Amino acid sequence: MESYLKNREALELLAISHEVTITQEIKTIILNTDIWVKLDEIVNILQPLATAILSTERDTSVLSDVYYTFENLKKGLSQVLDESVFLDAEDKNLLLGHVSSRKDFCMQSIHFAVYLLDPRHCGNGLSDEDISKATEYIQEYCVSSGLDVTNVLTNMAEFTTKTNFFQESKPIWSPAKKLQPRIWWQTFALNQSVGAIAIKILSVPPSSAASERNWSMFAHTHTKLRNRLKQSRVLKLISIRSNLNLLKKKDEKILYNDSEDEDSKDGEVEHVTTSNTDPLV
Repeated sequence: MESYLKNREALELLAISHEVTITQEIKTIILNTDIWVKLDEIVNILQPLATAILSTERDTSVLSDVYYTFENLKKGLSQVLDESVFLDAEDKNLLLGHVSSRKDFCMQSIHFAVYLLDPRHCGNGLSDEDISKATEYIQEYCVSSGLDVTNVLTNMAEFTTKTNFFQESKPIWSPAKKLQPRIWWQTFALNQSVGAIAIKILSVPPSSAASERNWSMFAHTHTKLRNRLKQSRVLKLISIRSNLNLLKKKDEKILYNDSEDEDSKDGEVEHVTTSNTDPLV
């Protein structure tokens, strides 16, 4: 749909051209302004949904992103629907209702628990019922793992309220926004009672997208024509390919930044040259 919007001018020129044979019905659709306005609105409505899906399919996504993603999706979609001129109140409520239903279907106790133990969020925004579900999950985990429930829950309360070891004034909180949540726990709070649980559930991916990409990479490497490759060599080839992709992305980013710097330098030189040749100087 976005490609249609980007090529609107070209399509309209095509519709009025005498060199191309197009049916009158298609011409009418292309030249209808309301169609383009509706198409633009559809793209705006779908954009928060696409962003939400992509945010949980990254290689760096963690399970705690699910709750945060649903909250952002609801806010973003509400804002877009408020600006809609074609949808009535019933349709808007229906769309928001579908999002809420999907959230209720997807969100389980572990999602609330992992969001509660994410140092970036510390359960911010969770309702009392959500916190209760998170606590029940952690309690069940303790029982099944043979951990002291009282110590773990006490430690969890200290974490969420940022007291005792987790005092807000400590420097351990400043890297929380930049580090992966699991890395944060492994680095700063590995020996805390709730640390083992946090590391475990924060290692769970929110979707199978990363695994499927990995399987696809294996499929392109260990093909029918190369089925005699040993597992050790396949792993090495996959590792090389993955790291090359990362380096490629890094190089593209550096190249983009360098080009911006060159543009800014060119602008500065041009400005200086102009000022020196100004007859009023």
